[in-house]
Amino acid sequence: EIERGLVNMLRTLTYESGQLEYECNTLHSQHAQLPALRLQPGADLRVLGEAEQQIVARLNAAGVQALSYRQRAAAGQAELAAVQHILRGALASGGIPAGTPSDNRPRASPPPPRPPP
Repeated sequence: EIERGLVNMLRTLTYESGQLEYECNTLHSQHAQLPALRLQPGADLRVLGEAEQQIVARLNAAGVQALSYRQRAAAGQAELAAVQHILRGALASGGIPAGTPSDNRPRASPPPPRPPP
């Protein structure tokens, strides 16, 4: 169950990261067209300047979000590898090792909180 959840999370992060990379590519393309648009007769340089600011802001935001998704995916892949290692060990030994997230045995209750001094 944990493994399936991690795999689904990784699929979602990969998809969303791909969408953001597509958006970044589109924004880069739009940004690259701005110099030619500025040379057009009658071009409104103020409007083009505002458009450039918006494109750059969206590009920066999408780039930061894509980086965040890639970092989360890398951490998720490491966690998935650890879970798979534990599961392989459990299969090899014939049981789930104590203390793993898949171990459903009851645990001792934590001690009650101490009263303030």
